[in-house]
Amino acid sequence: MQALRALAVGAVVLFHFWPQALPGGFLGVDIFFVISGFLITNGIVRQVDRGTFSFRQFYVRRVRRLIPAAALVALVSGVVAWFIQPVSLWWGTFSELLASTLYVQNWLLVQRGDDYFAGTPSLAQHYWSLSVEEQFYLLWPMIIVMAAWVGRRRGSARSGIIVGLGLVTLVSFIASVVTTPDNWQLSFYATHVRAWEFGVGALLALVMTPGLSRGAWHAVAGWCGALILAACLFVYQGTWPFPGWIAAVPVLATAMCLWGGFGTGRLGLSRLTMSAPVQWLGDISYSLYLWHWPVIVLAPWAVGAEPGHATQLMLLVLCLALAWLTKIHVEDRFRGGGPKDGRRAPGVPRPALLASTALPLLVVTGCVVQLSIIGLAAGRAADLEERALSQGLDCYGSGAVTDPGCGPPFGDELIPTLAMALSEFTQSPENEQCMQVVTRSAILRCEFGDPTSETTVALAGDSHGLGWLPAAQVAAEQRGWRLVTYLRGACPVNAAVTERYVPGEQELCEDWSEAVIDDIAADPEIDLVMTAALNTVTWVPDSGSSPYETGTDGYVQAWTRWVDSGKRVVVMEETPLPRPDVLECLSQHPAASCGRPEADADQPRPSPLHAAARRMVADDLPVDLVPVRHLFCADGTCPAAAGNVVVYVDHDHVSQAYMRTLGPQVGGSWDAAPDGPAG
Repeated sequence: MQALRALAVGAVVLFHFWPQALPGGFLGVDIFFVISGFLITNGIVRQVDRGTFSFRQFYVRRVRRLIPAAALVALVSGVVAWFIQPVSLWWGTFSELLASTLYVQNWLLVQRGDDYFAGTPSLAQHYWSLSVEEQFYLLWPMIIVMAAWVGRRRGSARSGIIVGLGLVTLVSFIASVVTTPDNWQLSFYATHVRAWEFGVGALLALVMTPGLSRGAWHAVAGWCGALILAACLFVYQGTWPFPGWIAAVPVLATAMCLWGGFGTGRLGLSRLTMSAPVQWLGDISYSLYLWHWPVIVLAPWAVGAEPGHATQLMLLVLCLALAWLTKIHVEDRFRGGGPKDGRRAPGVPRPALLASTALPLLVVTGCVVQLSIIGLAAGRAADLEERALSQGLDCYGSGAVTDPGCGPPFGDELIPTLAMALSEFTQSPENEQCMQVVTRSAILRCEFGDPTSETTVALAGDSHGLGWLPAAQVAAEQRGWRLVTYLRGACPVNAAVTERYVPGEQELCEDWSEAVIDDIAADPEIDLVMTAALNTVTWVPDSGSSPYETGTDGYVQAWTRWVDSGKRVVVMEETPLPRPDVLECLSQHPAASCGRPEADADQPRPSPLHAAARRMVADDLPVDLVPVRHLFCADGTCPAAAGNVVVYVDHDHVSQAYMRTLGPQVGGSWDAAPDGPAG
């Protein structure tokens, strides 16, 4: 068993340190799930058979076993992050530490639509699997006891348990297969979709005979399971839709290792798996899993740069040392719950229970206090923004760019606060409700402005289309017009096919884009289409054309459909790019030193969006390419903050607060859009 734990944690740690060396290392979590299902079910069923099972004792043991070490790592991680991480990351960090301590981290990641294999790594991301396990531990005993009760009434408690757990496992596996192709972010984190992996281990525990002697067939099963697992670790890729049915291979291979007695028997792998290093790694596997991720995430802030290979090796040694110390001084000390004879002085709580309560309470309290402070600052910034917009302060936001002589009206205040700048964009109601995720193709259509207006504007595009939504909302409200949206992450509205590297995502983007083109063209109430997109995608080239030419032609085809149906098209020029670490810079340096030279702010390659718009303008069609660089850059610099307003929230997205200051300019582009022959 320790050998499997060692394999699982070793795979995860190597994958997180060197993902290219072991691309399937994330499967270590699946190995852990099968082991947990096997061990927990085996223990519960034995006690149920003897009539000695106690819910209270079961949950107390789980608390003693898991919570002290997990809470300690969360506490240390939060304190270190507070000292060395930029304030721009604090909201996400402390939100996730709070969710992790309450063991709902997986659902927070589902709610945010986080991709495990992409984006900026968060400090507590790895707690998602511990959250799934804790939720499993909470419900699994209830299912077993209920199934045993039903089984006894029908003659056999064991049969009832097998049938009950078998049904749960089957339903969960079906949910995984059905959910993964369309929503693999949900299926990756969701407890009910992952439950079948625990169920496979549980069913194996139920059918294995106690005291089973291991023969040649078991050795063969152990060898085959080990070889299959090894192959999966090197072959599986994070770009595959997972878990789904493909997760059955490593899960069943793990079950084969358990059934075959991985590491035991004369013909097995005992010489390797029973060796002292492997057993030691298995012993510290839980603490190593807890420590390795915050060490990886915090290291760049601690050393001031991305660690090289030599530094990574030292960090790995640090992880092993921290895990060993935690195993000896936390896991072993608190697992027993007090003196070896089990006695304690009257009225004195057991150290394990005290630690298991005090440590999480300390983490929760610290996170709540920190988030409250951040929330109060965000509320003050929101009040200042409302005041600036209602009074029409000329030097607020973009006004300070177009008029460099302006001074910020609110001193050194930044709006939004740096701690909330990114989350206000990624977790805004418009983002969550109006922008379709990359795992789905259905159109999400939101409406703003005056629903009874005779003039309707459609905003279509990817996340950069979403970026322009606050400005479009202001423009629509000022004119009393109706605004409808067609938005999807990482998918520009284009008749060509965007090239995606996650299986299924390319087809989903194509289906969505085609549906949006058709829907807008067929809607007679839409008078004008505003569109925007980031030039980071490429296109599947048509025969005889380059990807750039294919993308340009795709935009022309889409916009021609809209023009032919009597609509005007306003194409927003791509926004200049900030320095990559813009929020981090603002949190550590004066805003004036965090701008980017305008000459360096261009997109890395020519834009098909711009080329298509220029072609249609040259053909005297009702299409307008709206220049925006002057709204973001002045005197050769694109500032990171202007007129108290944070301009960018990451490497290419503009803050909602800054976009709201561009409402008049967007409205002006609508008014100036040419009527053309179709007008």
